[in-house]
Amino acid sequence: MFKRILVANRGEIALRIIRACHELNIETVAVYSIADRDAEHVRCADHAICIGESAPSKSYLNASVIISAAELVGADAIHPGYGFLAENALFAEMCEASGFHFIGPKPESISLMGDKISAIKALKPFGIEPVPGSSDFDSDKSLAQCADAIGYPVLIKSAFAGGGRGMRIVTSAKELPQAMKEAELEAEHACQNRTVYVEKYLESPRHIEFQVLSDAFGNVLILGERDCSIQRRYQKIIEEAPALNLPDDQLKTLHGKITKALQSLSYIGAGTLEFLYQDGHFYFIEMNTRLQVEHPVTEEIFDVDIVKEQINIASGHTLSIINPKQNGHAIECRIVAEDPVKGIPSPGVITQLRLPGGPGVRIESDLYQGQMVSPYYDPMICKIVVHAKTRDDAIKRMQCALSHLLIEGISTNREALIDIIQQSWYKNLKSTTHSLNLHFKAAKDVISS
Repeated sequence: MFKRILVANRGEIALRIIRACHELNIETVAVYSIADRDAEHVRCADHAICIGESAPSKSYLNASVIISAAELVGADAIHPGYGFLAENALFAEMCEASGFHFIGPKPESISLMGDKISAIKALKPFGIEPVPGSSDFDSDKSLAQCADAIGYPVLIKSAFAGGGRGMRIVTSAKELPQAMKEAELEAEHACQNRTVYVEKYLESPRHIEFQVLSDAFGNVLILGERDCSIQRRYQKIIEEAPALNLPDDQLKTLHGKITKALQSLSYIGAGTLEFLYQDGHFYFIEMNTRLQVEHPVTEEIFDVDIVKEQINIASGHTLSIINPKQNGHAIECRIVAEDPVKGIPSPGVITQLRLPGGPGVRIESDLYQGQMVSPYYDPMICKIVVHAKTRDDAIKRMQCALSHLLIEGISTNREALIDIIQQSWYKNLKSTTHSLNLHFKAAKDVISS
């Protein structure tokens, strides 16, 4: 087992990793930007090193400086968390070349799955089918032919960017050339790569994902399914596990295909395969080769620690869990520092803070009263996770937790989350990836009338 791990991240996920390391009697090293000098992850780590200015490009995205910090403190391994450099194959290579264990998949796996087009091609031979689409076009004419063959509406998507960047819905051939230019430019700005592809736009899918853990000995564990359909501007804000109302026979078959694919591809570490589910079909869309923001809901229903398993796998051991039993239902709400309707970030100082608690309530956060919520980073500032015997009980518990949450000094999406989980379409399992956009549009129409 490692003796000292550098956590190449910030905020709640850095704290999450530090706590897991301490339970394993592993020393931790926090890195921080100037803006984060008073952050909780800095206070809780055994060692801390400033790695640069507030802008991520000059700190948390500066791979060379992070490697230098690891060398300075004598770390054994580097955990990237999620975001920043977590799915950067070059960073993983740099870690290994510098003598550090990268707590994540091998660089070649990150490269393979980081490109959505190559990921689709790699998994298709195992019967894991993507949304109907194509990347085989080299001109406006061939693009139009692809779109015609797929059938409108179609979706232009970036092969590398996430979060809806480099994505355009196209309803007719007339819109296609301009939409393609916009998608390519946005993709290039987001990830320095213009590569896009086109696929069928699904009108009412659910977003279902499979949490996986694989070790170097060919053992693959699938920790059930999560439903992440509640999304705003392609960003997940409510996730839950298990994903209900899915055919058991289809799930069993898909589990077998995923297991065979990961074993054949020698995948090692944690990962998540994401699918759209519509009209009785699972359509693969991408694989994230890292820890997910929503991993706590899986941990709650299986009573496992995915971060500890990541560390265990990276240190060369087999999976410590074999056949965990699923229990109850868990829901996660992401608290974001922004106006939920306008989508405008809300940085500032937290003047009052009260976090909920009680049985079955888990808080993932680095917030404290008097903290400055920085404009430099992702506006997600807290995750509230609840666990209960049934989904109905979990919804009630989440309503209570959200009602007890108090954050003053900045705007958050708390009220919007309370509104959403009270909707009949959410309670009755009618949510799709488009439900929230329609809900907010309806709310705007009511306000404007």
